[in-house]
Amino acid sequence: MADLAHLTKDEALSSLRALQNRFAHLKEDAQRIAKLGTSSALTVAGGAAAGVLAVKLPKVPGTEIQTDLALGAGLVGAALMGWAGNYAEQATSLGSGLLAVAASREVAKLAA
Repeated sequence: MADLAHLTKDEALSSLRALQNRFAHLKEDAQRIAKLGTSSALTVAGGAAAGVLAVKLPKVPGTEIQTDLALGAGLVGAALMGWAGNYAEQATSLGSGLLAVAASREVAKLAA
């Protein structure tokens, strides 16, 4: 570490401001990474939930509607309508994972 005793007051203040800016950018980066990581994890969780639903409850009872499609559309729709409140981003990510599995299943049928 540099010997701070030789710095002038202005140099010391300038170094301190530069350090504060660096920490502010690190904090912003950490928040961005946490937000993206959480979104990704919830999307994967939606895909995993679709796998469980495919085995345990493949269709909405009394209908021919796939449960993952209904639940995914409901979560994304609730977020878009503002009904998910502060959890809109999380509902969208989870619902997107469910919808991705439903879309994959339907495209696989068409491609076969």
